[in-house]
Amino acid sequence: MSVFEKLANLNLDDPKIEAELKAFGLAGQCGVLSIRGKFEESNSNPRPTQSTRAHRNNLTSEPMRKLLRFAINRNRTKLGQQAGREWTSGLSNSTKTDLSPLSGLG
Repeated sequence: MSVFEKLANLNLDDPKIEAELKAFGLAGQCGVLSIRGKFEESNSNPRPTQSTRAHRNNLTSEPMRKLLRFAINRNRTKLGQQAGREWTSGLSNSTKTDLSPLSGLG
């Protein structure tokens, strides 16, 4: 989890790389928190001061997109259908993903 927190708070000279790593870190935090059963905390990530839309557009890692989609679906099951809505619209454009390999993580 600490690696994801560090990535989410990076300040680099290259804004494109910084944005991608921050998105990766935030998605990782969301996934780990959901797997740990901290659904509300997972759902509130990223912090409200950060632009969710900007981050989801910078998430280019397909495995991390799969983990994030898994976390959103799990959070929705536990918290209701509105959970993770901000992240989902950016993920809907990606290829359809089989989440069954991740189902054993929780």
